[in-house]
Amino acid sequence: MAATESQIEDTKETEESADSDEWKAEKYRNKVIERIQDEITKSESQIPKTAAQLEEFVFSKATSRKSYLDLTASLLIYINDFNKKKEKKDSSDGDNKQEEEFTEQKDS
Repeated sequence: MAATESQIEDTKETEESADSDEWKAEKYRNKVIERIQDEITKSESQIPKTAAQLEEFVFSKATSRKSYLDLTASLLIYINDFNKKKEKKDSSDGDNKQEEEFTEQKDS
């Protein structure tokens, strides 16, 4: 019975190590690049780097699958926030322009 339990544990460890290295595969990384690109496109962000460059940066910093996914999630949130900040700045600039136009019309 002990040998069977040992074999099960060995199988679990093998499966876990195979799964844990899956994130390093090109196919997996390409899916992440697509997800980053989708977020950039969806948010219409003017990010100065390509999705592939951003994924490469995340991959180089990651030490495990969990850290890779955590960093990727943080990157996607950053892209979304980057666009929100830009929109807020643009709308406040637009408000200032409208206020200036109103002041100019009033003075005339």
